[in-house]
Amino acid sequence: MKEDLRQVWNQPNKIQATDYLLDWIIRAYNSGVSMLKNFAKTLSKHFDGILAYYDFPISTGPLVRSSFSVFWKKGCAQIVKVQSQYF
Repeated sequence: MKEDLRQVWNQPNKIQATDYLLDWIIRAYNSGVSMLKNFAKTLSKHFDGILAYYDFPISTGPLVRSSFSVFWKKGCAQIVKVQSQYF
């Protein structure tokens, strides 16, 4: 189901993405798995926002990657600093 949901972003247009996402939500509801049902309910609440990607195809992916890189480097620097105080 997880991999199927990722395919929403590979749909060629908003109409097909709408159909695909709706189908995924229905399958999640019918799965009987409570966590999937809850997640499908959350997706339903954000349905229009998710599909807004097809109106404005922008992503924060590069920003998140660069922020993580800075966070990681700062964390490593703190570890080295702490270790140098004790050793």
